Amino acid sequence: MQVFKACLKVIKINMPMLLTYILVFVGVTIVINLLNQPADMQGFTESKCRVAIINNDEESVIVQGLMDFVGERNIMVSIGGDRESIQDALFFQQADYIIIIPEGFTGSLMETGYARLEKTAIPGSISSLLVDMNVEKYLQTAGLYIKHQPGITQEGLVEEIHRNLSEEVSVTMRDHRKVADMKSHSYFFNYAFYTNSIMLILGVSSILLALNRPDMRQRTLCSPIKPRRISFEIMLGNLMLALFLWLINLLLAFIICGSDIISISGLLWAANLLLITIVMLSISILLGGFIKKKNTQSAVANTLALGMSFVSGAFVPQALLGKSVLAAAKFLPSYWYVKASDEIGRLKEISRSSLEPVFICFLIELGFAMAIICVILAVNRQRRLDTAL
Repeated sequence: MQVFKACLKVIKINMPMLLTYILVFVGVTIVINLLNQPADMQGFTESKCRVAIINNDEESVIVQGLMDFVGERNIMVSIGGDRESIQDALFFQQADYIIIIPEGFTGSLMETGYARLEKTAIPGSISSLLVDMNVEKYLQTAGLYIKHQPGITQEGLVEEIHRNLSEEVSVTMRDHRKVADMKSHSYFFNYAFYTNSIMLILGVSSILLALNRPDMRQRTLCSPIKPRRISFEIMLGNLMLALFLWLINLLLAFIICGSDIISISGLLWAANLLLITIVMLSISILLGGFIKKKNTQSAVANTLALGMSFVSGAFVPQALLGKSVLAAAKFLPSYWYVKASDEIGRLKEISRSSLEPVFICFLIELGFAMAIICVILAVNRQRRLDTAL
């Protein structure tokens, strides 16, 4: 296993460079996870508004009922009734919403079932919309009772309105943070594609550069080890590197994402990462045969890894990419890796129908790996023929 040991020595020499990419990836992932933390859901509280009511009508039961109804749902404040006081209250935000009850309001409402109020609010105030809805609801309810119950007294009308509008519907707040967390975990695996790919290309090309040096290759060919044995040990060394990087990413996933990874979704993410690792290992071996200088390693690795990551949705969500970009990205294995990762993050239940899109992506990734391996075998065969000639 001399060739295999040589592969391990090359990996050991290049380990500081690989660890640098791992540390950068960990830092970026931690920042992204902190930014994507969902806010704690404390419950629902109705927004209250500072409301002032100016009554220019008589002190009637219906007016008092309206004031009580608004006061139960808002914070009542007192202001002057002149125009200047109203403007000052709005400008200095002493009141967010001002209701002016005009003269003849009670008589008009009791006779026709319709009466108009003057309303003034701070421009752009969202909370004032709720007050407006409540006032309109009160007047509409009063109009319905007056029209359908002729002769109803003001006391009876106020009582019926309060009884009708006091009914409440129970609201159950469901916490979807678990689903959101699982979806955010897919971001980790999407970003893992970049670091995994760049480290594989750099690691595999370093092994092949070291072993394919003219002096090293001549010494290897002169040894009693058969060429097939040499190829097998080189492949075993590359596979060990790929599995090592895969396990490192899984360990980081457990540290950063927590125990949520120990689940069916976590198992699917691990399988997805293993498949793309095999695909990128094949691509790295294919590229490693063409990289002849150490200076070109980083350029090739960064260009390929960054390009595939941006186009396929590892950095930018696929939902934000254009149709033409996605159409081109479908010819890349990274697109199907990211698509599978996103599908796993959206899983709410484990069933055949929900897992079908994920397994389709798995099969396509496997197809890419087999196709690239066939290309590698064809290239190696052609090189052996050229060497024999």
